[in-house]
Amino acid sequence: MAKMFSKIGDSAQTLSQRIDEDIEQAIRQKVLQPGDKLPTESELCEMLGVSRTPLREALRRLHSRGLITVKKGDGMYVSELSSENALAQLNLYFELNLNKEMALEILKLRQMFEPEIVRVAARCRTDEDLKELQETLNDLRACDRSDVQAEGVIDDRFHGLVARSCHNTMVLLLMPQLYTLLPRMRALLGGPAAAPDELMLQYHERILASIEHRDGNAGAKFMEDHLHSIEENFTKALPSP
Repeated sequence: MAKMFSKIGDSAQTLSQRIDEDIEQAIRQKVLQPGDKLPTESELCEMLGVSRTPLREALRRLHSRGLITVKKGDGMYVSELSSENALAQLNLYFELNLNKEMALEILKLRQMFEPEIVRVAARCRTDEDLKELQETLNDLRACDRSDVQAEGVIDDRFHGLVARSCHNTMVLLLMPQLYTLLPRMRALLGGPAAAPDELMLQYHERILASIEHRDGNAGAKFMEDHLHSIEENFTKALPSP
């Protein structure tokens, strides 16, 4: 236990920053494994050669970042990290900082990724994927054009299903985080003006047809055009500088 940490010497950083970094490094290097119980505060103070005040500040920061878990009456443990825990921090960042400029940057990011996602989906989709995409497109066709919110939900579901059709774990992990922001992005960038219209419906039909016929190149081009069309609508909805 005594070899887990070495004493902290002089540094331009504050003591709490050094403590924070040392414990995080031990977790990153798997000296401390998920589920491991940390030494007590007294033991950590002795190992690191610090007082309780900077140690507690460092532990507070580690806890706020989800790296350690405090169990009252039991002690401190290295958190069991999961994709949900990791993405929760990203979601919080987006929710707290989302503005018109970030929304447009997210749209630019989608323009980089989603055409290639369609290309892969055309190659990897299953019959079940195709069925769900077709059902969602039917819902979009039947949706009341005046119900912008419902139309947006269906549109988001369609894009999520295209991403799922890649059968790539990382795509399935990361893209839904962007799609959850789309309702707020619509509100920021024009609301109804940014919602799908008849042209958008045509793009969805062409994208689905391309996936059905395993024509990834055509699907990628339709998705690229679709997202550029959304960008044009969003830009028009922005107030003039």
